[in-house]
Amino acid sequence: KKQAANVLDEVKNRPGHIFNLGHGIHKNTPVDHVAALIDFVHEYTATSDVSL
Repeated sequence: KKQAANVLDEVKNRPGHIFNLGHGIHKNTPVDHVAALIDFVHEYTATSDVSL
């Protein structure tokens, strides 16, 4: 969560940024980890001043 928040904070002044899962996710990454990341991104952007 900390790393995802860091990425989102770095791009918060760049409207239209897409948090893309297509790059860098290893094929053996557990699906529930990916789902947790997606949930976190949705929650974080809904409750912060990040405008994606």
